[in-house]
Amino acid sequence: MARKEYEDDDGRQIADMSGLDSALTGGRFRPIRREKEEQPDGGEERPPVPPLSRREAFLLTMRTLLAALLIGGIFIAGAFLFILFCVHVWFR
Repeated sequence: MARKEYEDDDGRQIADMSGLDSALTGGRFRPIRREKEEQPDGGEERPPVPPLSRREAFLLTMRTLLAALLIGGIFIAGAFLFILFCVHVWFR
């Protein structure tokens, strides 16, 4: 299959699609492993992040769960108010 030629194509690459070989990988993305390149901020690597203690992990999990429950509660309250509006105002 011949490649299409466009008159407004200046040859610049917008996105590297070389790692997307869906015909060979069965439709899954398999990134290409490359050697370490120099860091743009002077070549220094970031220090490793220390692991969380049991207490910190527990608090992080509980706060995340609380945030999710709060958002879910807001959606449920909104649905309840919408049903009340429909029953007492809209359908009268």
